[in-house]
Order: sequence, then structure tokens, then C-alpha cells
Amino acid sequence: MKYYNIEIPNNQIIESLENNLIHPKKGLMHTYDNLISYFLKANSETPIDTKTSLMETITNNTLEKDELINRIKEIENTSRRTMAIDFPVVLKSLNENVVDTILVASMDPLTANITQDEIAKSKIGTWVPFSLVDSDTTGEKAFKSNRAFFIELLKKYHVYVTDIYKLFYRAGNHPSDVRSNSLNEYTSLICHQIILKKEIEVINPKAIVTMGNSSRNAVYAMKGLVPKAAWGDVQVNYWDKTPIISIPHMSGAANKTSSAILKKYPELTGCKTEKLAKLVKIKLEAKE
Repeated sequence: MKYYNIEIPNNQIIESLENNLIHPKKGLMHTYDNLISYFLKANSETPIDTKTSLMETITNNTLEKDELINRIKEIENTSRRTMAIDFPVVLKSLNENVVDTILVASMDPLTANITQDEIAKSKIGTWVPFSLVDSDTTGEKAFKSNRAFFIELLKKYHVYVTDIYKLFYRAGNHPSDVRSNSLNEYTSLICHQIILKKEIEVINPKAIVTMGNSSRNAVYAMKGLVPKAAWGDVQVNYWDKTPIISIPHMSGAANKTSSAILKKYPELTGCKTEKLAKLVKIKLEAKE
């Protein structure tokens, strides 16, 4: 059953991305055309050849490194690798009664694989939206888990999916090397804040849902808020008058934290990600 369509963000957001992050020679609409193609393949009723990854749609659209507008010193260094851009998407609910949109902000360093040859040519990949990413060849495993979260939210809201940091890269040449999202000189760059503030302004969401520590902390810092030291429950605060609903990341790395919270709500049913989505709805409905 089809629950939603994927849509390209408002032109104002596209302009913000192009003005503050990256302006490809072909324009960002070319990149979004590839994301739409990715979505259509992923949701096709026709079985996908298990030898062909959906990710090929993404990797075939790698961007040139010199297309970055903001020159970031760390990225210029030749030891930087696996660079990828996050491009936000709109998940449009097919429920005709849905009116409001919620913004889901995460910190999700999942990228399409970029070959060594492409790295040598200073290519930048397209960051795969975590609502669509495939962890295996066909995408079945991650789709099943991630979709449960979004499908539950889409019963009542349209969902705007974005990332707290707009560019991801690894510093060094080994799998254990430092990720850009842990570098203060990178995470404090003003371009991230400018883009996210524009997204919130344009979307005017019913609520902002942060997923994971990094996303929550970054959003809180932008409003001078202080997060609780430990995850005792879902955390609720405000971006002006807009509720900020903060939950642990839905990845396996946060299983211990999310499981401890969900034990407080035995009435919730479904898989872990579905329960987290239901909890978001409960917290938001309590604020309405």
C-alpha cells in the first residue's frame, strides 16, 4: 500500500541550499530528479534485481567538489573522503485529511558509496535521505524499519525530512577516522544554521522533531536552550511557539536509550520505530 509521495522542497529552500551550500552547474533540480527516480524505484511493485543497488541512481549523480560555494578548509584537504550532501525532501501524506507538516531533523551520516576513482576526481555524493536509504542491496531491511516510523507519522502529518548538518565527510583514509559531525570547527559553521532557520521559516511546521543527541543539541543551541543531561523520556521544548519533540535516534546504536523510554509506555504497539512515532504524536497532541 502506498502511503505517501516524495516531493521537492519549496523554491525558497532550494535557493537557500544553492546560496549557502552548493550550486551545481546543472542546478539542484537535476539532483532532485535523481532522488525522485530513486524513490519511484524503491516503491515500485516490480521486483528489483538484487544485483543492482538502488544506490546506483544516487552515485550516478555525484557532484563536483568545486561546485561548493562555501569553501571549508577541512574539505579542501586531500585526506577528506566520503563526502556527501544532504538534500531535504517532503514526504506528502496521501491521507486527504492531513493538513499540517512536521519537520524531522536528524544527524544521519549515511552516504551513497563513492568509488576511489570518484574520490580522486574530487566528487561529492548525494546524501541518501534516511527515510529512503537501503542498507542491503534491495533496500528491504531499512525500508521496513524506517518506513514504520514515517508511515505512522504520515497518518496525521506531512513530513519534511532534513539533516542538522548539510555536508558529511570523513577526515582521513581509514574507516575509524573522525567524522565531520564530531568536529567543532565544522559543526559550528553558520551555513548549517542559516539553512535550517530558512527551512523552519518556510515550512512553518506544526512541530520540530529532533532525532538523536546531535540534532537535539544543535537545535537547542540555536535557541539558547539547554538539553537534559540524560534521556529519561522524550524531551519537549519550544522554538518560539513551535514544540520541539526530541527523541533518541531510531538507529540500532540508540536501542538501549529508546528501549528504556518505551518501557514507560507499555500501551504502545508495533516495532520500535513505530512506537517512537506514536510517542511523538502523543507528546505533540498533549501540546495542542
